[in-house]
Amino acid sequence: MGSRPIRWAALVAGAFAAIPCVASADPSASTQWTPALAAWGQGPTSPGTAASAPLLQGALATVAAVDPNPAAQQPPVVRTTNEAAPDDETQHWVPSLAAINRIIGLEAEGSVNSTSLVRLGVTSHPLQTIPHVPPFVCPPRTPTCSTPKEPAPTTTSFQTRSVAQLVVGTGAGAAPSLPAASSALMLTPAMLGSVEVMTPGLQSLPGRPRLFAHGDAGPSFSFQWSVAKQGAPAKMGSMTQPLGTSEGRIDGQGSETQSQLDTWVYGAGLGAAFTFNLGERRLRIKPSAEYTQYDTTVTGALNRAYTIDNGRSATNNSGPAVQNFFPGTYPEYPSLPVQFLPVVVSASKTQTYHGIGPGLELEMDAARAGPIMLALFLQGQAYYMLDNNDVTFTGRTTLTDPHVQPNPQTVDAQFSYHQHTWTYSGGLGLRFRWNPEPGWSWTSPQ
Repeated sequence: MGSRPIRWAALVAGAFAAIPCVASADPSASTQWTPALAAWGQGPTSPGTAASAPLLQGALATVAAVDPNPAAQQPPVVRTTNEAAPDDETQHWVPSLAAINRIIGLEAEGSVNSTSLVRLGVTSHPLQTIPHVPPFVCPPRTPTCSTPKEPAPTTTSFQTRSVAQLVVGTGAGAAPSLPAASSALMLTPAMLGSVEVMTPGLQSLPGRPRLFAHGDAGPSFSFQWSVAKQGAPAKMGSMTQPLGTSEGRIDGQGSETQSQLDTWVYGAGLGAAFTFNLGERRLRIKPSAEYTQYDTTVTGALNRAYTIDNGRSATNNSGPAVQNFFPGTYPEYPSLPVQFLPVVVSASKTQTYHGIGPGLELEMDAARAGPIMLALFLQGQAYYMLDNNDVTFTGRTTLTDPHVQPNPQTVDAQFSYHQHTWTYSGGLGLRFRWNPEPGWSWTSPQ
């Protein structure tokens, strides 16, 4: 700051020193006089022209000598956050690959119902006292006495059972009759790969907007979500059980409608990217229009176990209860287990869903590895589903057993699934952007 008055004083002194030279010149040349500053930077003058003001040139040399670094006095170049540097990446096409961890969220309702009736017979195996002369009769009021026993003729009683009723639990904990309906919020993780290409930006506009397009694909890792349930349907237990086992003790009985996102998820998008510098980091804001496509498999199950044979107790004709009162040798008869008839109805249906909606991504350059710029990003999407969101289907099974009347007999169940109109997703990822620095090449990388 202190050298500036000295430079201006030297300039003024040089200008005054040039005045005597002009006054002593040929008067005839006064009509051809050129201002002294006009001669600055011109070549030697020709005859008949004005002098080149050597004293002014000397004064300028004095000014230059006062400030040994004239270039430092040039106005500094100020670059705003919207101004691109020479050969900036916003001036080129930029392809990239990305790995995305995404969560897909949707809501759905489901139901399961059955109106089938099953008419079946239940076989009993009673025991009777072995015929004898005189008859085996225990003394009155003798509970320790038992007559020798043998199997009596079997009996079969028929009854009509409603498939809607599940005999599991008692009282307040008993499973309610069908129909059963419920809803679920389903969150499914997915690992996607993405290919993106970005156009050069409009350098004259704020944010240097540029277009980009991407395509995504990858596997999901979906759970099976229950959207309607009665009981605890699963793999059925054995249909042969020890004497005294009731229907409610058979594992795997119940009804259910389940939904599961299939393995592959696809997506695409088209949008505009706006680039800004945040400190030393480059930030891109990328609103877009998004598309997604995935398949959902809906499965239905209905499991029941009905008693068809009550079984029989074993005889104990050699025990003291018989031998103390009716000594002798009598045949023994083993016990018979309880038998059940399984009713298993299952069906499934796959629905393809297509959705469109808005998306937003925030991306920031993180590090460079050769010609590759590594960028971290967060993204979110909302999709309006274009398809029929209702899935309905019926499952059937045919019962073929001598205890069924008529034989055979058909049992069916109805399953429904309704997915909400909007599906949402969000994720984070790492993008590998092809953005070599100026002068980079495969043979001589910078």
